[in-house]
Amino acid sequence: MNSIKKEMFPYASFNTFPKTAIDIVRFIVCAAINNNASDVYLDLNGVMVDVKFRCCNNISLYTSFKSDMWDKVKNKLKILCNLEITNSHTPQSGSVQVIVYNKQFLYFNYISGCSNSDAMDERVYHLRNDLEKIIEEKLSLRLSTHPTTTGECLTIRLIYHIADNFSLTDIGMPSHIISMLRERVYLQHGLLLIAGATGSGKTTTMYAIMNELKKQLVNIMTIEDPVESYLTNVRQTEINNGMITFDQCIRSILRHAPDVIVIGEIRDASAAAAAVRAALLGKFVIATIHAPNIQGVFHRMINLGIDHNTLSTSLVGIISQTLYTPTHITQDNNTTLEESDIMHDVPIVTENHKAILQAEMLYM
Repeated sequence: MNSIKKEMFPYASFNTFPKTAIDIVRFIVCAAINNNASDVYLDLNGVMVDVKFRCCNNISLYTSFKSDMWDKVKNKLKILCNLEITNSHTPQSGSVQVIVYNKQFLYFNYISGCSNSDAMDERVYHLRNDLEKIIEEKLSLRLSTHPTTTGECLTIRLIYHIADNFSLTDIGMPSHIISMLRERVYLQHGLLLIAGATGSGKTTTMYAIMNELKKQLVNIMTIEDPVESYLTNVRQTEINNGMITFDQCIRSILRHAPDVIVIGEIRDASAAAAAVRAALLGKFVIATIHAPNIQGVFHRMINLGIDHNTLSTSLVGIISQTLYTPTHITQDNNTTLEESDIMHDVPIVTENHKAILQAEMLYM
């Protein structure tokens, strides 16, 4: 009982920076969630470690802590994400499931080993003693390490789990784009590409489209690296475990007569060729791609070996999207900020000032 209560501390209870490695990790993750960050960057900078957040595609320095805790924090994150703590010379990646209550109480499934419903009920029971209303949020932390000249740098991607009822109207996309998109997603064949920069919400749009298509009782099969959210009635495949290659996966999927094939991201020539080939075979293919705008999609696909005529024949539409924040709240405003917010030099994004999705779409 006591151990469960101890490991779910409130993020807002820290008036000073935490002292232990696990508390620093929890503090940083909770702060990132409260600031709607999509990524956390941890870099050794002399005698300090810089903690930076990416919010709406803008990077800001959140805080720094002394480098004497760096190895402990780094190893704690690696243990949580099942990485080798002795390996600092080659890139690694892993993930851990996280449960957050009221954006303050952080619980790592990996630490307790209690993922069954009884353990969850027990944790929620303790929270009810202190909180009037409990809001539970599940997300994954995807940790990537990379060796640099100054030592390892760490990046944490926060992946918020998408509900099965999450729809196109929930992502904040302009209504006229939604109308055009809905016309495209009910086609029987062709390639629909979702383009944008890192953190622009491409994957969120992709999952919202899958939720839309599920209403028609179609066979949806995905190839993802990794699977970021698990959806019911969707056959999702993860290919980052080294057990199956992309080409093997796409050939196997085509034998299952899918109505819709979803490719998490077109990163290389083989993925681009497979997406186009499946579309030309009469399948409806949805994929995301890194490109700054619609014109950049054509340049990127041609650069990956797809000729212009083949691309034009297979494409049915391109969505290009960007996230931006119209207003950042600062200390100069009349808004009252908590002490824990004022002590950090970072824009605060409130519920009334969330990111706005700007999108354009090309019909084919």
